[in-house]
Amino acid sequence: MSYVPIVVPQQAEPSRQTRELADLLGRVVQEYEKAHPTVTGPEVSEALQLAKRASTKAAGSETMAIKLALVGGVTLMAGLVLFFAMQRGGGLDIANVQVMVAVVALGIAGAFVAILKRRG
Repeated sequence: MSYVPIVVPQQAEPSRQTRELADLLGRVVQEYEKAHPTVTGPEVSEALQLAKRASTKAAGSETMAIKLALVGGVTLMAGLVLFFAMQRGGGLDIANVQVMVAVVALGIAGAFVAILKRRG
């Protein structure tokens, strides 16, 4: 019979800021529950999720949406440039590729400027 050791990873101790925020949120929830005794556990959980989404530091899904929009916009621009270049009858030669690369680069630069302005 062989012995296979199983090592259970230890969870890191939460930071001071994490504990402080958890304590503050806990007190707010308790006060709200005292003032509104009909509130349910699922309502509290949903409210915490909504608060998390409203947080500026926890906006990971917004960042993903921006990235997806950026990729979609660049792909659309590249496709349109290629379509119009081929409609001119020039086919896919080096000049058309250079124009397409220039348009895509300008689109990416414009998107980055818009993102930076939005973030402040």
